[in-house]
Amino acid sequence: MLRSCHTVDLDGALIEGHVPVEAIDELLADDGLAGIAIPGMPRDAPGMGDPGDPLEVLGFTPDGEVEPFTTV
Repeated sequence: MLRSCHTVDLDGALIEGHVPVEAIDELLADDGLAGIAIPGMPRDAPGMGDPGDPLEVLGFTPDGEVEPFTTV
Protein backbone atom coordinates (compact mmCIF):
# COMPACT_ATOMS: atom_id res chain seq x y z
CA MET A 1 0.00 0.00 0.00
CA LEU A 2 2.76 2.50 0.85
CA ARG A 3 5.43 1.03 -1.42
CA SER A 4 7.53 3.16 -3.66
CA CYS A 5 10.90 3.03 -5.36
CA HIS A 6 13.22 3.86 -2.45
CA THR A 7 13.35 2.88 1.22
CA VAL A 8 15.62 4.44 3.83
CA ASP A 9 16.08 3.44 7.46
CA LEU A 10 17.14 6.64 9.21
CA ASP A 11 17.83 6.16 12.91
CA GLY A 12 15.09 3.50 13.06
CA ALA A 13 12.51 5.55 11.13
CA LEU A 14 11.48 4.27 7.70
CA ILE A 15 11.16 6.68 4.79
CA GLU A 16 9.55 5.33 1.63
CA GLY A 17 9.61 7.16 -1.70
CA HIS A 18 10.72 10.61 -2.82
CA VAL A 19 9.97 12.33 0.50
CA PRO A 20 11.10 15.97 0.84
CA VAL A 21 13.59 16.87 3.56
CA GLU A 22 11.03 19.08 5.34
CA ALA A 23 8.80 16.05 5.95
CA ILE A 24 11.77 13.96 7.13
CA ASP A 25 12.67 16.69 9.65
CA GLU A 26 9.08 16.61 10.94
CA LEU A 27 9.21 12.82 11.24
CA LEU A 28 12.41 12.89 13.28
CA ALA A 29 10.72 15.29 15.73
CA ASP A 30 7.68 12.95 16.10
CA ASP A 31 7.98 10.03 18.54
CA GLY A 32 4.77 8.22 17.60
CA LEU A 33 5.44 7.18 14.03
CA ALA A 34 7.51 4.34 12.59
CA GLY A 35 7.90 6.14 9.28
CA ILE A 36 6.50 8.20 6.43
CA ALA A 37 5.82 7.54 2.77
CA ILE A 38 4.82 9.07 -0.52
CA PRO A 39 3.45 5.93 -2.21
CA GLY A 40 3.92 5.25 -5.89
CA MET A 41 5.84 7.56 -8.17
CA PRO A 42 4.12 10.98 -8.20
CA ARG A 43 5.43 13.14 -11.05
CA ASP A 44 5.76 16.15 -8.73
CA ALA A 45 7.95 14.36 -6.18
CA PRO A 46 11.47 15.72 -5.58
CA GLY A 47 13.74 14.64 -8.41
CA MET A 48 10.84 13.60 -10.63
CA GLY A 49 10.27 16.76 -12.69
CA ASP A 50 9.02 20.25 -12.11
CA PRO A 51 7.33 21.00 -8.79
CA GLY A 52 3.60 21.36 -9.11
CA ASP A 53 0.79 20.12 -6.94
CA PRO A 54 1.38 19.61 -3.23
CA LEU A 55 2.40 16.11 -2.18
CA GLU A 56 0.54 14.27 0.57
CA VAL A 57 2.90 12.46 2.92
CA LEU A 58 1.43 9.55 4.86
CA GLY A 59 2.61 8.44 8.28
CA PHE A 60 2.50 4.92 9.66
CA THR A 61 2.64 3.70 13.23
CA PRO A 62 4.58 0.70 14.55
CA ASP A 63 1.23 -1.19 14.48
CA GLY A 64 0.79 -0.49 10.76
CA GLU A 65 -1.91 2.16 11.06
CA VAL A 66 -1.74 4.72 8.24
CA GLU A 67 -2.66 8.37 8.73
CA PRO A 68 -2.14 11.67 6.91
CA PHE A 69 1.13 13.20 8.11
CA THR A 70 1.78 16.43 6.20
CA THR A 71 1.43 18.08 2.83
CA VAL A 72 4.51 19.60 1.20
